[in-house]
Amino acid sequence: TSIGNQHIVETFDFGRSPDGAAYMVMEYLEGRSLAELIEGWAPLQLERITKIGVQIAEALNAAHLAGIVHRDLKPDNVFLCEREGDADFVKILDFGIAKFGVSQAKLTQAGAVFGTPAYMSPEQAVGRATDGRTDVYALGVMLYEMACGRVPFQGESALAVLAQHSNDEPEPLSRRKPDVSPELEAIVHKCLKKDVEARYASMAELAADLSRLASGMPVRAEPRAALPTPVAKEDVVTLPEVATASAPSAAEAPVLVVERGVPWPLVLL
Repeated sequence: TSIGNQHIVETFDFGRSPDGAAYMVMEYLEGRSLAELIEGWAPLQLERITKIGVQIAEALNAAHLAGIVHRDLKPDNVFLCEREGDADFVKILDFGIAKFGVSQAKLTQAGAVFGTPAYMSPEQAVGRATDGRTDVYALGVMLYEMACGRVPFQGESALAVLAQHSNDEPEPLSRRKPDVSPELEAIVHKCLKKDVEARYASMAELAADLSRLASGMPVRAEPRAALPTPVAKEDVVTLPEVATASAPSAAEAPVLVVERGVPWPLVLL
C-alpha cells in the first residue's frame, strides 16, 4: 500500500473477523496470469514482450524506491487484466516474501532465502544480500521465457536448478529461437549476469531499454559475446548452503527456503 503504483494490486483494508480469522480486502481483477499467457501463446511477439516488460519494470522501480524488493517475481505473480481496451494491463501480485529496506521491519533473517528456483538470482540462491537487482534478474528470466517459451535453467530437482543459476551460462536466446531480436537478447543477457554489478543498476534503466526497443531505437545493452569455454568439473562452484523446501504456496511451484548450516540432503517438507 505504500508503493502507490497502478501496476501493483491495490489493498484497501485488513483486519480480523469476529471469530479471529485474518482477512485482507484487495481489488477484484478479471483476466489471467502471465504464466497462463506464456503456456498458451509463447513465444510471444516482440511488441507484447516489451509492453508487458516495461509495465513490470516500472511497477517494481516504484517498489524499489519505496525500499521494497519483491524477491518472488515470476509469471504466476503477474496478472494481466483489461483496462480501457488494453488486455495486457499488468498488475503485480504477492509481495508476501518481499524484503523491506533497513529502515523498515525485516521480514526475514539474514542467511535465509525465499523464492521460486526457476527465477532466483545467483546471490539469492546462496543466501547472500539481495536488492533491486535480484528482481532485475527474475524479470530477465521472465523475458527469456516470454521470448522462447522456456526458462533458462531446468533440472530434476530444485537444488540442481539453483546450482545452474550459480554456475552455468544460460543457453543464448538465439539458439532456442533463431529469429529473436538481437536487441532483446542483449537486454536479457544483461539482466541475467551472475555479477550483480554487471546487471542493470535499476528497474528504471531496464524499462528505458525496453522502451527504446519498442520504439525501434538502439538499446544500451551490449550484444552477447560468444559463450566462454566450459569450465572443468572440478572448477565448478558448489552451493555452500543446504536447502529445505517448504510446502507449496497456493498452486505455485515449491517456494524454497535455503538456510545456512542445515545438513544435506535436500529435504522436501
